Order: sequence, then C-alpha cells, then structure tokens
Amino acid sequence: MVSDYPGFQEPIRGGITGLDHESNTRFEKVFTSITEVEQKTISDEIAFLNPELNSSKQFQPIQFFSLIKNLMMTGYFTSDIGIDELGYVGNSPNIWDGVPQDMLDDHGLAY
Repeated sequence: MVSDYPGFQEPIRGGITGLDHESNTRFEKVFTSITEVEQKTISDEIAFLNPELNSSKQFQPIQFFSLIKNLMMTGYFTSDIGIDELGYVGNSPNIWDGVPQDMLDDHGLAY
C-alpha cells in the first residue's frame, strides 16, 4: 500500500522510526530485534494511549497505530480468507417463489 499510495509513506516511516526509537531507548535494540513480549509491551502502550489527552508525544503514535490497524483489517477482510470469515457470498441471486400465499390472501389476489 505504501508504494501504491504515497500519502502513507511519511506516516508509516515515522511510525516505524518511532517504534525503533522507543525500542532502542528501552532495550538498546531495534524493534524487530526485541522479543515478542517486548514488542507487545510497546504496541499495547501505543494501542491504549488516550487520544483525548492529545499531547504531541501521543498524537503521532496513535495515528500510526490507527493507520496500520486499518490497513491490516482492510487487507485481511479483502483477502480470500477474510471474505470467507465474513461469510460474504457477493451478489448472488436468491430463489424467488413468488409472493407468499398469506400475503396474496390478505389482498384477495391469486396467481
């Protein structure tokens, strides 16, 4: 998506840089080199930041996390496995047996 939509480039680069900075500050390693538990700790803190506080320190990570989450959900639910998960069958014709008999009777009509 980043190569297809240049508007995503700066926010995603900034978000990844922010993750690496936070990871380096805490664990002296880039984000991809820390353990899954350490990654989850950082990710959970971003995910549960209060957007109403709207401090400049919180604003960018919140936007980054929201963008990544939305891109992941869109990617998943537009893939074959995601469409199957939704049970989406698309525009498919249903079976039309005509107007139900009770409705015809209510209006004094018949086929």
